[in-house]
Amino acid sequence: MDRVACDVEHTGGDWLPEKQPIDFRHVYPVTGLRLLRLSSTHPPQMSSTSSKPAPESGSKTARSVLLCGASVRSLAESTIAAGFHPLCADFFEDEDLKNLLSSGRGRFVGRIESFQQLPHVIRSVRKSIPLLWAGGLENHSDVLREISKTRSVIGADPDIVEQLRDPWTVQRWLSEAVIESPRLATESTADANCSWLRKSVASSGGIGIGLLHRPGWNDGSGGRGWTERSEGSPGVSSGRSPTPATHQCTSDSPLQRHDVYLQEYIDGVPMSATFCSDESGLHLLGMCLQLIGWPCLGASNFLFCGNLGPVDVGEEITKQVLAIARVLVDRSGIRGVFGIDFIMRQGKVWLLEVNPRLTASHMLFELQQPGLLVQRHLAALGWKSSKTRRTKEMPKSRLLEVPTPVSARLIFWAKQDVEFSPHREPQGASPMVLDLQSRPHSPSEAGHKTRPLAFVTQRVTATLIANRVALGASLRYLPIRIADCPQPGSVVAKSSPLCSLHVTASDFESIVRQLAALEAGPGDAKSPAIAELFKTGFSTQAIAGQLRWLRERFKRNCG
Repeated sequence: MDRVACDVEHTGGDWLPEKQPIDFRHVYPVTGLRLLRLSSTHPPQMSSTSSKPAPESGSKTARSVLLCGASVRSLAESTIAAGFHPLCADFFEDEDLKNLLSSGRGRFVGRIESFQQLPHVIRSVRKSIPLLWAGGLENHSDVLREISKTRSVIGADPDIVEQLRDPWTVQRWLSEAVIESPRLATESTADANCSWLRKSVASSGGIGIGLLHRPGWNDGSGGRGWTERSEGSPGVSSGRSPTPATHQCTSDSPLQRHDVYLQEYIDGVPMSATFCSDESGLHLLGMCLQLIGWPCLGASNFLFCGNLGPVDVGEEITKQVLAIARVLVDRSGIRGVFGIDFIMRQGKVWLLEVNPRLTASHMLFELQQPGLLVQRHLAALGWKSSKTRRTKEMPKSRLLEVPTPVSARLIFWAKQDVEFSPHREPQGASPMVLDLQSRPHSPSEAGHKTRPLAFVTQRVTATLIANRVALGASLRYLPIRIADCPQPGSVVAKSSPLCSLHVTASDFESIVRQLAALEAGPGDAKSPAIAELFKTGFSTQAIAGQLRWLRERFKRNCG
C-alpha cells in the first residue's frame, strides 16, 4: 500500500501555493488520514488566551474540564478517553450523555437555552477547572470573553475567532494569497446573474441558510421558487450556478442586518477538513463528506444531517486544502484543532467557512485511538491531563499499519412531533411515542448482559466507551449504535434533531450494506431501537441509496 506524508516549506508572509513544493513520499492509509509537517520556520507558539507567543514553561495540567457547546455528547466520550473528567453543559442533556457521565465518570452541570446563560450556569463550578468549548460558541465570542475573566478558556482567542468567522476577512486573506473563493455580496451589490446563498455569520449547522430569489430574476421557475434541495441532494443542475430561488428580498428583509451576507452558490460535493496547528507545524488530520439537506434524514434546505469519513481525495485536492489552511494559520495565528467546510467541484476546492474549534467530525478520526484529537487540541494549547492513563496509546507506526475504518454519522431530523417515552402508548392527539431505550432484541437474549454487536444501543455504548473496553485485538469501535437520544418523557418538535445513527465498517460499501440490511432483514432480527425509527417514516434503504449517489458524485468531482 502506498503511503504519503507531506513536507511543505513555509516562507512566512503571503503564501503562494504554486511556489511551495509538496513531496508525497510516504502514504497514510487510503481513507485519507494524512499529516502535514512543516519546516522549522513555523510561526511561534501561541497561548490559548492571547495572540502572543506562549511561555516556554511546561504544560498546565487538569483532571476535570468544563465542556460547553450546543451538544457535547461526542466530545464527552473523547474527553473521557483522553483521561479527563468532563463537566458538561449544553442545549439537550441527552439521555446517553447522562448515562455516560454516571458512576463518577463526569457530571452534567446544567442545561442552557441560550449561550448567554452559560456564565451563570457554570458559576458554581470551581474556577480552577478550565472551559473547553465546542460547536456554537464560535458565534458568541462575547460569552467566551466574559468567562475568561474568571477561569481559563481552552481554545482560540476570541479575537482570532472573530477574524476566522468573518467571511470578508477570510476572503481577503485568500485573495492576497492568490486562492480563489466564492464571491461575497450584500443585497445592494448582488449580481442577478449569480446564484447566491443567504447566510448569517452567527449561524451553525446550516440553520437559516437558503438560496436567494429576488423579484425580477429570471429563474425559470414560473414564479414557484426553487424546490427544496441542498449541495448534497439529487436533482441539481450540474452547472456551477443553478437556478436561484426561495427567500424573497424585501425592504424589511433580514439582509439589512450587518450579520447577514450573500455567498456565491457553488454546486458540488460538500466536505470538511480537520487540522491541528501546534508548535511543530500544521497537521491535516483528515477529510470527510458532509450530508446536507437530505429529505431521507428529515432535513431540508441546507441543514447539516451527518458526515462520512475519513475519505481520500487525492493529491491535488489535498494540496489545495492545505494551502487554504496554511493561509488561515499564518494570518490568524490559530492554534489547536480547527476545521474548514468546503465544496469540491471538478477538482477544485471552494472554501465556505472556518470552524475555529474542535469540529463535529472529530469522532471520525478517533476510531483507532479514542480521545486523540482532544489530546492534540489541548496539547497544542498548553494543557494535558493530570490523570495517569490506564491504557497505552497506539504507537504511530501501528496507526499506519492498521487500516483506518470508515464511519457514517446520520442525524435524523423529526418529521413530526415525537415523544420519547419508554412504555406508554400515545393517546388522542399526543405526539408519536418513540422508544430508543436499550433492551434485548429478542426474548432468548433477555437474560444476557450482551447484545449482538451490530445492534448495541446507547446505554451499552456509553459503558463501553467510558470503561475503554477493547472489542477484540483490532476492533475499537461499535459497528452500529444509536446516540444523542432525548430523555424519556421529552418531546422533540417537528424539524428538530431527533437522534443520530452511527455506522462503522472497514470500507464504504460495507456501511451501505449494513444500512440496507437494517430494513431488509426479518422483523425478529431487527433491533427494537432501529425499528422504532422506522415508525417515524425513516428508511435506511433510502439512506443507503443516497450514500451510493453521494459516492458517485464524489468520484466525479475529485478531478
